[in-house]
Amino acid sequence: MKHDVMRILIKHIEELYIILGKYKISNRNNFVSVAESDLIFQKAILMTVGYIGELSKKADENIKLSNPDVNWRRLGKSRNIIFHDYDIVDMEIISSVVFKDISALKLIKEIDSNDIEMALDLVRDVFLTFVAPDYSTQGKDTFINDLEKLSTETLSGLKSRKMWACYQAGKIVGVIATRDRTHISLLFTDKKYHKKGIAKYLFNHLLNEFKNETSAKQITVNSSPYAVEIYRRLGFEKTGEQQEKNGIISTPMVYILNSKKILTEDK
Repeated sequence: MKHDVMRILIKHIEELYIILGKYKISNRNNFVSVAESDLIFQKAILMTVGYIGELSKKADENIKLSNPDVNWRRLGKSRNIIFHDYDIVDMEIISSVVFKDISALKLIKEIDSNDIEMALDLVRDVFLTFVAPDYSTQGKDTFINDLEKLSTETLSGLKSRKMWACYQAGKIVGVIATRDRTHISLLFTDKKYHKKGIAKYLFNHLLNEFKNETSAKQITVNSSPYAVEIYRRLGFEKTGEQQEKNGIISTPMVYILNSKKILTEDK
């Protein structure tokens, strides 16, 4: 899926959840009752879902395989019903599209100026909750300062810095960033989405960046004590002992790239 299409799709999903939040809609029953009694809400929802359904048809095979819980046929068909058979729209079916398909949809795009602050807020929150307890005051200050530097360099378009976000249910739920293309400088998942495969999904996206090239041989990371086991499950191996620099405690790890391994990770 092209970057511009992905950006627009994510924007429409964000708008959908803004509408749901405005009307305090949190479940399918509430959704249907409000839609049947409030025509302004109903029209706003149907138009937004219709646009999402239209854009979903442009999803490539990788996105579909990475989102097995999404009924892509139902999502695409909703667009046709909304725009061509408006009089027979069933809000029960639309509620299924919203709360089963769209809510489960995970999408990744490169971070831009519109979402950098949301991404950094997630990173700070997760860092302070799970990683910072292992660090001294110096280590915490070093990390926060490095985070601000990363933000500036990413937005300035520095080619050695890249940052992607995973979006679900209208918000950022995970972030991955690289330095010099093959070194992971950040990999954080919203605490409410831990153990839901977000980190693996983000890492697989990074692997796809190297799918058609042979120059990159490995991906490296300096893992915090908290994340060592997470990286191990992703296929990383330790290359040295735990170390400390400027209060940052880390363990150097490496993931060896080869075409066979990448294809396996994509499944």
